[in-house]
Amino acid sequence: MRKAAFPQGRIKAVFFDVQGTLIDREASWRQAFAEAVGEFAARWDDGEFSAEDAADRFVRALASGGGTKRQRRSARSSRMAAMKAVLSGAPFAVTPSFLDSLYRRTEALVPLHPVPAPGVRYVLARLSRRYRLGIISNSPRRRITEMLVRAGLDGFFDGKSVFVPGGRLRGKPDKGLFMAALAAFRINPGEAVMVGDSWRKDVLGAVRCGMHAIHLHKGNKKTDLSRRNRSSVGRLARFSQLSRWLEH
Repeated sequence: MRKAAFPQGRIKAVFFDVQGTLIDREASWRQAFAEAVGEFAARWDDGEFSAEDAADRFVRALASGGGTKRQRRSARSSRMAAMKAVLSGAPFAVTPSFLDSLYRRTEALVPLHPVPAPGVRYVLARLSRRYRLGIISNSPRRRITEMLVRAGLDGFFDGKSVFVPGGRLRGKPDKGLFMAALAAFRINPGEAVMVGDSWRKDVLGAVRCGMHAIHLHKGNKKTDLSRRNRSSVGRLARFSQLSRWLEH
């Protein structure tokens, strides 16, 4: 955990990304994969294959970095590799076309299974007592609304606190979306913090328009060495650390 030099007493609002920040992306994929593989495997119900067990092994395979170095370069290829690995003993043929169909079905189900990141409800409840809370996301408004409701987080955000691309507003990291959020909240850039897991979209996008930022990032040598040290940017490995950090 690395703290940033945020001005005490000046921060008035905290904005969040959704996927990978408020929502645990991999936990959501685990839930969606369990449903998808259950649908595909239903016709081969022999009493021995368990979609839930396959989903647990899918998460472990992702965590262990399964697949080749080239496969790990993209989320899609790493997930495809993990799916192939955990289904190797399944009572049905795991062909490339099957994997492709399974991946697309799982991806479509992910928004229906949003899992809040550990500690999110507790942190949002505490921060809402002191700051205005908002969302800055590249996802469609309807999808965000549905995910917040399903995850039980809709009580912390109303329609006027969710900012997405549309009209002349382009997606992050374009400055326009951040500036629109600041204008709607009637605050200056230095009075806001952006929290997100994407260095380019969330952190750099916010910093370029004068906001502070917190990067949710577990970290590794390769990425950390490529990032410049910025006094207006902090880093956290877990969302649950956020309230303790901002409640100084």
